[in-house]
Order: sequence, then structure tokens, then C-alpha cells
Amino acid sequence: MPVPDPDPGWENCPVRTRAKSTLWSSPGAPVRGVDGPRGFAMMGLVRQGNARIMKTSPAWVSGLALALAVGLAAAPAGAQQSAFIEYADLRAIERLNDFKCLHLRATDRIGLGILVDDAYLRADIEIDATAKEQAEHEDEEVWRYMILVENLETRAESRIPDTCDIGASALHQNIFTDASRFNLALFMLAIHFNGLDPADALHRPLAEGADAAMQTYADRLAATFRGYTETLREEATALAQTMFTSRTLDEIHGWIDKVTDAALTEEIMADAGYGVSAITYYGSDAIVLVEADGSLAVLGTEWPRTYKTADGRDVKAFVGMSPEGQLRLNVVDGTLSAGDFEAHLMLRTEPPPEGVDVFTLSSRDDWRDFTTGFGATALAAESCAVGPCYEVEPGFLERLAGEADQYELVFAPAGSSDLGAPQTENMRYTGPISTALDGVLARFADRM
Repeated sequence: MPVPDPDPGWENCPVRTRAKSTLWSSPGAPVRGVDGPRGFAMMGLVRQGNARIMKTSPAWVSGLALALAVGLAAAPAGAQQSAFIEYADLRAIERLNDFKCLHLRATDRIGLGILVDDAYLRADIEIDATAKEQAEHEDEEVWRYMILVENLETRAESRIPDTCDIGASALHQNIFTDASRFNLALFMLAIHFNGLDPADALHRPLAEGADAAMQTYADRLAATFRGYTETLREEATALAQTMFTSRTLDEIHGWIDKVTDAALTEEIMADAGYGVSAITYYGSDAIVLVEADGSLAVLGTEWPRTYKTADGRDVKAFVGMSPEGQLRLNVVDGTLSAGDFEAHLMLRTEPPPEGVDVFTLSSRDDWRDFTTGFGATALAAESCAVGPCYEVEPGFLERLAGEADQYELVFAPAGSSDLGAPQTENMRYTGPISTALDGVLARFADRM
């Protein structure tokens, strides 16, 4: 595919455009009459018995599609590059974003992360097979495996571009295109599942607002790829067809959930004037909020997730660090205000009883007997992104140097002393917070 024009950046790219993109439309009438939101025409999909198959049309499929599908397409083995090389290239751009540039929008970065994980699983199979082939005995096999894994990460490190400018690196351009194609394919599948009859076993409704968020993403890709949007659309259609027939529904649904939630989060935060990126540390994705001028607003220690309130309601929120290193709770719901809740963090500061491990303790009714409670002060609305936010009292961070490794986030109704029963959904580990303080926050010192 021809090289895309570089993304114009946080401060220059119009985040919310509504001109209809050509990326969604497919020529020809779909077999199963699936029209997604905003009248997007979806691919023809049919089922025969229990099999799921994609009805293809030559006009939809680019000759480059399978060769460029980042290893997810079911092309002959000889047509695909080694997963070892593929992982190293993908991982290089992931590290460039996470350790230096913070330049990928959340949806692109989440899609890239899925591709990295998938490539690593396949690279691990290659490495294991190579180690077995080269080793003369079991001990040597383990040694060779460890060396090959180290070589994998060394290659990824050596491939990291010197600049954050996408336009200055062919590798960077290729990986950005791969992530764009992958996300677009997932959005096509999301629209298809949403458009099926509710009685169909494959029907899966979109989250509220997801259709508009996907449209925003498609509009941005159209502006980025300009004259090559048709090629991108054709390749994404082919990739969606391949995923539909070669991947499990659980895999596809999980990927769709991640990228649509990222796109929706971008949409919500854009209304508040923030850009959204993502990084991975401590084994999971974390949100990063960026001001319009590119400066760091909040470094999340997690991706926004659903917490249970003491009275049983769902609240979407995330824990994060301010640039100054203060721990904050951020609610992602503009319909709520600081007067709706009081926030508390219950930090485990006592060892569990003899014979009880920490995992079991966190699910017991007497969990809070082993914790110390810390309050959180509601901040002024202008200090928050979307919905209320709270600053945790400093004593919480001071205690992290001890034995504590778990905490519970509690949202209690304002004015109530009843914190309700412990909620296992609200249990988190302190590791991401310590890791953010010990080094992750410092990576972006030039953005503060």
C-alpha cells in the first residue's frame, strides 16, 4: 500500500468530523441485508448449518490484502513472514509509543497491542520448535529457548525508529497501516454482529455511542490515507472475512470490545478537550490523557473499568497519577458529579491469617479487617476530565513501601457511613501504582 500521510498530531487534527467516510461502504448488495448504523453497508455474510462463512466478491478483495494482513490472514505459510520478525517489528513501534513518544491515539495503540500479543504467541511457537530442533538434550533445549527469547526482544529494541515522526520511518508507516486495517476490520465485524436479528445467536449489540465513535475513527483514517482509503477498505474487508472464518468468536468479541471501547473513550474525552493514548505496563493496558498542547494530563494505572458502588450501581472509572505524582480517581461519566459519591481506598496493611493466602483473603467478608482506609477529596470540576475526580490522601502512597499489595476502591453514597460489603470487582493491586511512581511517570517528564 502507498505510504499514508502522517497523522497531523494531537493539537492539529480535527477530532470530531462528520463527513461520511468511504471506508465503511462496500460495493454490491450484502447477502444478509446487514446495514450498520448511519446506513453503513456491511459485507455479505451467510451461515450454512453451523458453519460461519463469508460470501466474497472479487470487487471487494485487494490483491495485496492477504500479504499485508499482519499474519492474521490465512495465507499459505510461505506467503507470510516469520512471526519472530513480525513480532519484533510490531513490538518496536509499541515500545516507541510507550517509552518515548506517546504519539499513538488509544484506538491505534490498543489495536497494535492486540497484534503484538498475537504475533508473540506465534513467535513463541517458532522459538520452541527451533530450540527443540537444535538441542541435543532437554537442558540445552531450555537454554536455547531462553537465548532465542532474549534475541527476540533484542531485535525489537534494535528496530525502534530514532524519531517519533511516522512519516520519517517506513517501518513506522507500515505498522500504523497494519493497526488501522486491523481496527477497521474489527469495526466492520462489530457492525455486522450488531445488525443481525436479535434472535440470531451471532447478534451482539454495540455499546451506546460506539457507532459514532467508529465513524470518527473512520473519518480520521480517510483524512490520513486520503486517496488510498479505497485500498485500505478493501484490505480491511478481506481481513474481516478471514478473521470471521479462522478465529473463534470469543477472540473476535474480545478484540472488538477492546478497540470499540478505546474509540468510545477517545470520543468521550475529545468532547472534554483531551487526547487519549494508551501504554502497557505491569502486564495490562493503561489510559493516558493528553492535553491539547501535547502535555501529560493523567497517567492511568489501568484502563477505565466498571466499579460497583456500595449501593450496587455501576460506575466507569480509573485510577491514575497526576504529572506531579498525586494519586487520583477519575470517573468517566459526565452525568455524575462529586456530590453523588464519596470515594475511599481500603489498603491491605495487615498480613492474612495463617493458612490464608492474599487471593483468598480478598474474597472474604472480613477483608476490611486487614485494611487501612484512606479518603479521597473531590476536586473542582475544572480539574477533572469527564465526571468527578478525587485526590487520594498522601498517606496511601506512603504506605506502599510496606507489605501492602492489594486495595479496594469504594464509592459510597454521599453523606453515608455505610461502605457496603466488600466488592471483589473493586479489588486492585498496588503494583501498577508503584511502577508508575518508580519509573513510568518519569518517561514523560518532557511533557509535564
